[in-house]
Amino acid sequence: MPTHPRYKGRSFGSDDKRSQGWFSRRYRTGEAHEAAKAIKEARVLDQMRSSIEREKARKARGPLEQLKVLDMRLGKGKGAKKERARLKSQLENMGKPKPKAKKKKRAKKKKHAKPESKGT
Repeated sequence: MPTHPRYKGRSFGSDDKRSQGWFSRRYRTGEAHEAAKAIKEARVLDQMRSSIEREKARKARGPLEQLKVLDMRLGKGKGAKKERARLKSQLENMGKPKPKAKKKKRAKKKKHAKPESKGT
């Protein structure tokens, strides 16, 4: 492996382990590397599953229940200001029907006069 002039003849580190017969800088054999890779993939899948479960539980709660969860987790009225404001506005607007969106008026296209052709 080539050396960089800044390191004055020293290698970057991976050559030392490889020359000793290591598979990589961290693992001595390919099997150890594959085992660690499988453990990491399992952990990532577990994290994904738990995040999906948390998301489903959050969607199942209403605004009042979510406010109670925030109070329990962070303290009464502390933290998550924007989330609390959004939940309070949802509580206030629960019984009110949503206003219908107004249609935008489109400007009429102007018709351009055709230029008169010069007589032949």
